[in-house]
Amino acid sequence: MNKSRENLPKSVIKGSGFINTDLEFRDSGDTIMFLSPQCVVIGFEGLPHTLFSTPDFDSVQIPDILQEKIYQVRKIILKKTFSDEALKEGIFFDIPNWLIGFDALECIDFDGVNLDHLSILKNLSIKHLILHNTSFSSKEKIKATFSSFKKLTKIDCDQSFYAHFGNDLKTLNLNITLIAPEG
Repeated sequence: MNKSRENLPKSVIKGSGFINTDLEFRDSGDTIMFLSPQCVVIGFEGLPHTLFSTPDFDSVQIPDILQEKIYQVRKIILKKTFSDEALKEGIFFDIPNWLIGFDALECIDFDGVNLDHLSILKNLSIKHLILHNTSFSSKEKIKATFSSFKKLTKIDCDQSFYAHFGNDLKTLNLNITLIAPEG
């Protein structure tokens, strides 16, 4: 039977259809466990360990089989969008309250975040912060917040963050690494 192409169902991908992020797992045996416009869940042997997310993430989006396990991820990469379109400089989003539920979290990679309410995460097990294109209103408040994190040992930051602190970051006794610009 010869069907006309006009009668075949069509899929439409809005935007470019690409996720503009490095999913980091290549040949490690990790798999994509779930994919939506607001999040990507990466796991190994059925257990999620990394969540790529936008601030619009809602755990209701996650399939039932992952609902309880999602809060055990060790790393979250939080970006305004996964679009490959260039983000407007100077537009930052607040740290979403839903992050508080991730009590096994060890690393957060922020991109385009206003850090003024970073203190809401101080009771989590965060050891490593990665800061790209961030903003904040008070240098002293951010330093005090970093000091309040019980397990924080490492901060990787780009020039947009480091320029405000310079040698002041050394007083925190953390491993600080300046991230080279992309491109």
